[in-house]
Amino acid sequence: ADISMQVLLMRYSDLCFSSASSTRLRLLLALILRGALAEHSDFQKLCSLTPGPAALNCSAGFFCTQCYSRSEEDCDETHGECTSCRTGDYCPSGTINEYGWIYGSACPAGKVCKTPWDEFEDCEAGYFCPEGTFGYDDNLNRCPEGHGLYCPRGSKKSTTPCPGGYYCPSPAEKYLCPREYYCRTYSATPRKCSVFSECDEGSEEPTIRGLGVILFFVFAAVVYGICRIIQWRYQVKAKVKLLQAMRRGKLQEAMTQMTSGMLSVNEYAIGTRLTGFSLKLSPLSIQCIGLRVEIPSQVLLAEVTTEFHHSQLTAVMGPSGCGKSTLLSYLCHRTTFSAKTSGEVQINGVKQITSDLRTVRSHIGVVPQEDILFAMLTARENISYSAKLRLPAELSKENAASLVAGTLSVLKLQEVQHQLVGDSESRGLSGGQKKRVNIGMELVVDPEILFLDEPTSGLSSADSMLVMKALRSMSYLQCTVVAVIHQPRLLVYNLFHSLLLLAKGGHVAYSADTARVVPYLTGLGYKMPAGENPADFVVDVVSGHVVKAMQDEQPKTKDALGTAEPTNGI
Repeated sequence: ADISMQVLLMRYSDLCFSSASSTRLRLLLALILRGALAEHSDFQKLCSLTPGPAALNCSAGFFCTQCYSRSEEDCDETHGECTSCRTGDYCPSGTINEYGWIYGSACPAGKVCKTPWDEFEDCEAGYFCPEGTFGYDDNLNRCPEGHGLYCPRGSKKSTTPCPGGYYCPSPAEKYLCPREYYCRTYSATPRKCSVFSECDEGSEEPTIRGLGVILFFVFAAVVYGICRIIQWRYQVKAKVKLLQAMRRGKLQEAMTQMTSGMLSVNEYAIGTRLTGFSLKLSPLSIQCIGLRVEIPSQVLLAEVTTEFHHSQLTAVMGPSGCGKSTLLSYLCHRTTFSAKTSGEVQINGVKQITSDLRTVRSHIGVVPQEDILFAMLTARENISYSAKLRLPAELSKENAASLVAGTLSVLKLQEVQHQLVGDSESRGLSGGQKKRVNIGMELVVDPEILFLDEPTSGLSSADSMLVMKALRSMSYLQCTVVAVIHQPRLLVYNLFHSLLLLAKGGHVAYSADTARVVPYLTGLGYKMPAGENPADFVVDVVSGHVVKAMQDEQPKTKDALGTAEPTNGI
């Protein structure tokens, strides 16, 4: 009966297997039917838990384990019962798994076990087979393509890279990298070598040729040189246009070239011969409205209304005692006496909290009449220490050093920069050189507003010209420069953009462009003699030393700003 049942089941198994439509269905049907056949013959059969006679071994598809259904009389430490293996197990004849419960031995990794009782076979190329694999599934076991992975026959995982020197167009294929190509790890296709390298067969990385290196650097040098020549020619043209605009006195034209991109901020500074200094992108203009300073016995400033424009060099002139130094000291909050004050000060049209410039003190540089220098330090050290103490902490050392070098250059102090300043007891710099060092200590902090009280006093005409040219150059950077000046020579006078003329008692006599002051005074009846220095003439007028040419005619007064009000002090 057992033999007949086995024959019947095997015939029915073959019939179902041949009629099934899919390979996976055939495999499942075969497992079910063969399992039924095997179970009919060896299920719960008494077996040996130790290697022994073949008669006590479980047949293929079963494994021997502890008894769970047979009586304890039949089972002991050396005997158990046969239990069916599951799909994905590998159970040849004589398999023992004492503590495996209902599981046998899993199919080894890299192998595929189509049935528990058949011999396993290697996993096919292009697939990977982890432990317990009993069939191929394209969604689960197929290695991904196009990622440079290689899955040869017997692969256990899908993440094995295609080795260097080879390329893998598909996970099942691996080819040696051809000549003139190189193949790195994970290469799905070979890569062509460049003209500067060479690649032998099986190359993982290209080898740079000696001649290729030379050609590459020659090519790079030629390209760099051409770019530098083009840039140099562009900069030269821009600087020429800038200097031409400056010589014509057209600062706005020069500024337009910079803001339109024709010239960088640094090139603009170089064009003004102020290397290291910065263009003031938010310039400050000062408006004084009705400033009055008086002490119990005297009025020092009487209702002073004027404006100091940015990007201009303004001269403050007048006879002695007219309040020139008082005006600068008051604006800088450096008055040393108690006085009654009134009026207001505006910056770019905005009224300040105080009636002076204390709110923008960090943006102001002040050069007093007296030279305040350290005699035991050199000219460069005086300027450098001023820069270190007053420049912002975030400014780099390179920029600070550039400011020091630019200051020494614009004031022509390079030749004496390492010479001690000296004093009355030890010989050092000359008076003119000390004055320039004193100015340099304020210039080096790159101020947005610069006040100077008689910067040319004690200087020769040549030194005076040098200093005033440097100050005019500062105005090209949109700095507001105001200087109290006394008896300037004609060439120095012509460097000023605007003029504030104070009369005795602190009254404003004139406040406008320098070029318009003589025509204005002529219209009031004051005629300038031929060959006279305009600076001397205007001071003589406000001092009362010039008599009107037309005593009986009273012309209508009009100041240079176009107002119809009488001008104070004339």
